Amino acid sequence: MRVLIRVAAAGWALVLSGCASWNRLTYVSTQSVTPRLPVACETTVTFTPGWDRDLHTRYSGVSPRPAALAASAQSAVAQDLASNLCGSGGTVQVEVNVQRLTYTANPSFFLFFPLPGFGAVLGLPILSLRSEAVVAVRVKRGATVAGEYQATSSEHHYMSPYYGRGWEPGDSAGGGIVAAALEHAVAEAKKRMAADRAAIAAAAGGPAGDRPGASLTVAVADLEANGVPATDAAVIANMLRGELVQTGAFRVVEKANMDKLLAEQAFQQTGCTTQECAVKLGRILNVKRMIVGSFGKLMGRYILSVRVVKVESGEVVQADEARGDTVDQLEASLKALASRLGSSAR
Repeated sequence: MRVLIRVAAAGWALVLSGCASWNRLTYVSTQSVTPRLPVACETTVTFTPGWDRDLHTRYSGVSPRPAALAASAQSAVAQDLASNLCGSGGTVQVEVNVQRLTYTANPSFFLFFPLPGFGAVLGLPILSLRSEAVVAVRVKRGATVAGEYQATSSEHHYMSPYYGRGWEPGDSAGGGIVAAALEHAVAEAKKRMAADRAAIAAAAGGPAGDRPGASLTVAVADLEANGVPATDAAVIANMLRGELVQTGAFRVVEKANMDKLLAEQAFQQTGCTTQECAVKLGRILNVKRMIVGSFGKLMGRYILSVRVVKVESGEVVQADEARGDTVDQLEASLKALASRLGSSAR
C-alpha cells in the first residue's frame, strides 16, 4: 500500500510541479490576414468584470494573478493585430473586449499496470485540461461603427508525464492552454474583420457626408438571401455600402445607425424588397435613394441583384447585378457595380 501511495504521489508531483503561480498570457501569432486591412489601427484591450472568475480549479496548484494576466494579454493582442491584421491608411479604433477566460484541470483516468508478483500497480494520473476564451471586437471611427464581431475558442488537451508537459499554465511562461485559447479567439475575430474589409476601409475614410461631391444620401437595405446563409448576405451588403462610399457620389447611412433608427420606429426591414417597402424604409431613414435587392447562388455562381428606388416618387431608377464564380470574381464585379451606380448618380 505504501508503494502505491508513493507512486501516485510522485505522479501528481510530476504533473503539478512548477504550478505555484502564473501571471502572463503571451503568444506570438503567425495567423496573418492576407492582404492586411487597408487601415491603421488604434487598439485598446479591455476586460469585462468577472472575466477571470473561472480561472481557478481545485485540482491544480495554479494561482493566477488577474491584473498581471490582463496587462500581458493587452500587449499580446495589440501586437497580434498590428503584425497580422492592420496595415496603413486611414485610422480606425479597434476595441477588443475579453469577456471570458476559463481554465479547468480535472483527473481524466488512471492507468493500471499488472505486474507479475505485484498485482495491479497504480499508474500516473492523466489531467484533462480545458480552456475557453470569448472576445468581442468593435471597429469604429469616432461615432461611426464599421462593425462588431464576437469570437469564441475552446481548447482541450491532456497532460501527464506520459504525454509531455507545457499546456498547464504553470508549466508555460506564456500561459499555456489559456494563452492558446485567447490567440485562437482573436484569430477568429481577425477572419471576420477581414471579410468586412470594405466597410472598415470606408469608415477609415471618414463619414461619407464629409466627402467633397457626395450629395446623394442613400441606404442599403438588408439583402434577401437566396440559397446562401443570411450572414453571407449581410457581409455582401456591408461590402456594397463600403464600395458606394468609395465612389464619392453618395452619403451612405451606416448599418449601425440604420438599425438604431428602425428600432426606434419598430420597423422590421427583413424581407423588404418591394418598392413600397423601400419607400417606407427610405422615409424613416430620411434618404433620397434606397437600394434593395438579393444575394444568392445559382448553379455555383454568386449573384447580387439590386434596385435603386427613388424615395420621393417610388420609382425604380436603376437596376443592376454583380456576378462571379468565385468570391474574388464577385468582389471585383461588386466594385464595378458600385462604380456604375455612382456614375449614374452624378
